[in-house]
Amino acid sequence: MEQLVENIEQLVENIEQLVEDIEQLVENIEQLVENIEQLVENIEQLVENIEQLVENIEQLVENIEQLVEK
Repeated sequence: MEQLVENIEQLVENIEQLVEDIEQLVENIEQLVENIEQLVENIEQLVENIEQLVENIEQLVENIEQLVEK
């Protein structure tokens, strides 16, 4: 009987630890989702910046070509 009580107490401790671990996992997953959303925003901004850079380079090339023609 005493062994049964010890086993049940250990089981309860294990379940409490499991619950804590699951709560921490949920927090980590929520943080991961936030990080991924931020990463997506950053990548979208990077794409916009690269597109603007390409436009600027094309304009620069046109300007240089005009200068060379003169």
